[in-house]
Amino acid sequence: MSVGGESTPLERELGICEVDVREIGVRARRVTAATEEALALTEPRENAFLKLHMDTKKLLFEIEKSLSQFGAVSGSTTFPGQCVIELLDTSGVCTETHLMLTTYDVSGKRRNSGGDPVRVEVVKAKLGRQSSGESVGEKVEIIDATIKDEEDGTYSICFKAYEPCEYLIRVTIFGRPVKNSPFSVNVSSHHCPKWHFGSHGTGALQLNQPVKVFQDIREQIYILDTGNNRIKVLNVNGEFLRDMKSEGIKDGSTIGMSVLPSGDILTLNWRTKELYRSDSSGELLQTMSFTEFAEPVDLCVDTRGRYIIADTACAKVFVFDSAFRPLFSFSVTTHAGLSPITCVCIGLNDDILVGTCTALLLYDGGGRFMREISLSSTTHPGRMMALACSVCPQTGSIVSAAVDSKKNRAYLVVCQYKVAPSRLVAFSLSFKTLQKSIEGLWELLL
Repeated sequence: MSVGGESTPLERELGICEVDVREIGVRARRVTAATEEALALTEPRENAFLKLHMDTKKLLFEIEKSLSQFGAVSGSTTFPGQCVIELLDTSGVCTETHLMLTTYDVSGKRRNSGGDPVRVEVVKAKLGRQSSGESVGEKVEIIDATIKDEEDGTYSICFKAYEPCEYLIRVTIFGRPVKNSPFSVNVSSHHCPKWHFGSHGTGALQLNQPVKVFQDIREQIYILDTGNNRIKVLNVNGEFLRDMKSEGIKDGSTIGMSVLPSGDILTLNWRTKELYRSDSSGELLQTMSFTEFAEPVDLCVDTRGRYIIADTACAKVFVFDSAFRPLFSFSVTTHAGLSPITCVCIGLNDDILVGTCTALLLYDGGGRFMREISLSSTTHPGRMMALACSVCPQTGSIVSAAVDSKKNRAYLVVCQYKVAPSRLVAFSLSFKTLQKSIEGLWELLL
């Protein structure tokens, strides 16, 4: 056999083997790739590793700064047994009673810093004394009190009582009572004025039938002194500033007044049935009248500059724009009956409050009736005639000057604007100036 004959089948076999080796290599690589993919699925996709990068020096500085701003530890030399509490003003029901706590150290030296843990408890004296005995017939009601640290060694204490009686104020510091604790306060149903102005007469500091009062944005007080045909201007402390006379105040029949934001003054005369506008010096700027006026008795101006005028003879309220163009009017007969209109004022959101001889009638700014607000409570029934009213925009309280026609006694009546039924509180008034004012207004209305 020749060499060539043997090499040919050998080459053929080698060719077949080479193809098989290549196929095996491909398959091996496929298996390896599949194995790697399977192993990759078992590994987490995210590393559980966090590292804080910080500037150590800056960090320590910020920590020290934060600790210094957080506060500081301090003590107190206050000695409760030397501290005293005192009443700052007269106390009346439904008004805030203000007291002052003054702190001293053990040697009796006045402290000039605050921070003491002051605690206050206000209770009725009768129940407070019972609670110290063996049995208590009635649960002791603790009245909320607010404490203000003046940071000068004194603490302002304030509470509001709704029943006239004696109250005990217990004040402790570090859980120990102060020198004059419990402190007794008599809360009266009568309210004394902080100041009063004038007496009956024609002098510079006297009044004759003052029927209207108004406070402007500068807190100056304007008093319509109808009997003397003038307006008196006082500051917020009741000190006389000046008199204002005008052609729009005449005949002793000017009954309405309002001060515009510009400083101009509106006055209403029921006898001439005219509205007058004067500047702050009293110079007459404009005279306005309306054919439907019969006996206009009061006026006010809302936030839109509209003039609201109440007429008692025709039992209507007229609304004009700032140029005295009539907008609309509405009658109160449906809800007031035969009770005449006595006053009008602006409520919240430019609502219109109409006072009558029996109640207050609340209308919205478009003259639609909303509800009636009684001036008499179930505990103090009576026929209350509203002579003037005003609404506090912050508290929503309505304050009315009223007269009980049965008792011939003057009251300040406070009721809530949005709560129905209204919470009503009557403050008794006995000072002669207000009584004279009410009598003067009543004479004009008659």
